[in-house]
Amino acid sequence: MRNLLLALTAAAALLLTPGRLRAQSPDPNLVATDGQVLALTASNGILYLGGTFTRVGPASGHGVPLDPSTGVPSAPFATFAGGSVYAAASDGVGGWYIGGSFTFAGGMPRRGLAHVLADGSVAPWDPSPDGTVFTIALAPGVVYVGGLFDAVGGQSRSNIAAIHPVSGAATSWNPAANAAVHAILVSGSRVYAGGVFTSIGGASREFLVSLDPVTGSAGSWNPTPNSGVLALTSDATALYEAGFFTTMGGQSRQRVAAHSLSTGALLPWDPDANFTVFALAAGNGVVYAGGDFTQIGGAQRSRVAALDAAAGNATAWNPGSDETVRALAVRGSSVYAGGVFTLVGNQPRSRLAAIDAASGSVSPWNPQASSAVRALTPAADEVLAGGDFTIVGGVARNRLAAIDLATGATTAWNPGTNGAVLTLATSGSLVYAGGLFTEVGGQTRNRAAALHAVSGAVQGWDPNANGSVHSLRLNGSSLLAAGTFTNIGGASRNRIASLSAATGSADAWNPNANGHVYALRLEGNTVLAGGAFTSIGGQPRGRIAVLDASSGAATSWNADADGPVYVVERHQGAVLAGGEFTSVDGLARTYLAAMDATTGGVTGWNPSPDGPVYALGTMGTSVIAGGGFQAIGAQQARRGLAALTWANATALPWKCDANDIVYAFLPAAQQVLVGGAFTSLGTSPHSGLARIADPTVVAVEPASQLPSATLRLLAEPNPAHGSVSLRYSLRHAGRVTLRVYDASGRLVRDVMGSRVRGTGEHRAHLDTRGLPGGVYFAVLRAGGAVSSTKLVVTR
Repeated sequence: MRNLLLALTAAAALLLTPGRLRAQSPDPNLVATDGQVLALTASNGILYLGGTFTRVGPASGHGVPLDPSTGVPSAPFATFAGGSVYAAASDGVGGWYIGGSFTFAGGMPRRGLAHVLADGSVAPWDPSPDGTVFTIALAPGVVYVGGLFDAVGGQSRSNIAAIHPVSGAATSWNPAANAAVHAILVSGSRVYAGGVFTSIGGASREFLVSLDPVTGSAGSWNPTPNSGVLALTSDATALYEAGFFTTMGGQSRQRVAAHSLSTGALLPWDPDANFTVFALAAGNGVVYAGGDFTQIGGAQRSRVAALDAAAGNATAWNPGSDETVRALAVRGSSVYAGGVFTLVGNQPRSRLAAIDAASGSVSPWNPQASSAVRALTPAADEVLAGGDFTIVGGVARNRLAAIDLATGATTAWNPGTNGAVLTLATSGSLVYAGGLFTEVGGQTRNRAAALHAVSGAVQGWDPNANGSVHSLRLNGSSLLAAGTFTNIGGASRNRIASLSAATGSADAWNPNANGHVYALRLEGNTVLAGGAFTSIGGQPRGRIAVLDASSGAATSWNADADGPVYVVERHQGAVLAGGEFTSVDGLARTYLAAMDATTGGVTGWNPSPDGPVYALGTMGTSVIAGGGFQAIGAQQARRGLAALTWANATALPWKCDANDIVYAFLPAAQQVLVGGAFTSLGTSPHSGLARIADPTVVAVEPASQLPSATLRLLAEPNPAHGSVSLRYSLRHAGRVTLRVYDASGRLVRDVMGSRVRGTGEHRAHLDTRGLPGGVYFAVLRAGGAVSSTKLVVTR
């Protein structure tokens, strides 16, 4: 029945929509990580994860507005995925224009530019630049954008453009810069632009220019810095510039300079920074600067400083930062800083900080971004941060964490390691961990440790491996271990061993591999092993072998892969192997293969992924593969994760679309948990860890995705025997249709015709009498968007 439902679901989904399959949306209630998740295991409703991460928290996407007092992210707000946020400008009515390299905003296609409205939804505004946007500036009736692109707003525009704030179309303004524009500032009747260009506005202008806001032509002003300009700001009398340059107009100006707004003359203002200045912000009678410098304004200042707006000398304001400051914003009595730092004013601050504008003391404001902050923009009641980060907030967890699967929240379990965790196993009240670490929970544990599953306390179990541990598998009262070690459990054991689960000492089992062993799987009285070895268990075996679980000797099973095997699995009488090989037993098999479990002969099952496979699992009759591939199963587009049929190795309609490698897979009840190096799945930002619907649930791309028709459709009861209540919600009023189709895509009920419905919750009733028992699909359409739900009718 499960397989029948899967087939019907896939068939109907494909028939019902003219669009394409959509990536599964990750559960927003499950936390994300700031680094790779390499291992997953679960016990008693708790998910344990290991990897290279150092922080676990809610998935924020790459841009988020923050409360200026508490640092708490504002909600609701569209999440940005697929690339970084580099620029933002307040629209003045509670919303934001946002630019960067992202490809999705709020789950909707938005390449490089988006307008988020005051209610947190994404506007229809969609200029779609074909490259990255680095800077945004607003003027009445126009949105100026600069970056590295060739077209925007439906027109050819080289690196700088003016966009209509409602339609998203490019205006006729076309200065056409010949290289990237990094900063735009509107002041009076001029538009100033800085970047790495040498031609703009129809004239030769190197790195800095004043443009006519009507014609886009360059003015006569020609300041001629000798290198790139990255930041611009102004006060009532002066334009301030910063970047890579060391001269301005032939005079020495080390990375910062100023010009008169009235005359255009170079001012004597000369703070003389010794390294790059990336950010400027004017306020409170000073100019704040951020960058890589350690000296500026005639004083020692670590990467952030306040400069007298008239004289250029550094004021007494001196918080200091341990790493680069890339963004600054002044709001009231606070200066907000963003970058890659972890300390400001000797206070722990992860890439975001607020500093008192007068004293330089660091405030308690501490949002804690997981990666670089590249943009900060103040508004009336919030400060928008943008960058590479995927988490804002959360808790520190060094390479080990535990998640409550019911709530999706991080538990208090926090042993921590000083190196990567590559494998996990649970037994009763214990969690076993293996990897590259030499310390766990403050105690010396070389590459293998046992932890209490509730308290996280480090146990006495201490095999003391002299090399990495890549796999741990329970075998009754023993624990099988594999890796690169040559000594473990107090004995000489080459890359594979059996350890007492109680004491950690090695027993007599000793297959003695001559190369790395990456994967183990216990199957009855045999052990599957995969790695880079060519000899194991006393026999020549090419990177995959079946070992006797009692003696450690290699059985007669012999498949012989020509490259590393990273994962092994059993399914339907076959041995599955994933890795970086291109042939098995002399037959072409790229990265994924199935061998007969008895003979070792290669079967005809051949999904042929185009990249390495690092994770394998099964759900029902399907095989789940995770890795670094972009296509698999008859070359169907499936990035990072795929469900494959056992009958013919084709990819099921289920899609994950991870933007980077999937390393770990764990099935759960009607769900799949995945870990890896990804920062987004499909249209949603979710880094390192995600929970998605299992392969029986197929998501379909709506024919159109308009913000005026954000939908949710539910059927109650389901399965149904008589009358069904179809409940749906609309974010905006509009014309709605609600129809029911059978599994072949044939219309069987038009529930209410075409009607206009207001915002909020609505109900419609479907009488299922007269419908044969089976699977149906209720499809709601509004404003061009589509929502559907599967309905099972019983008889």
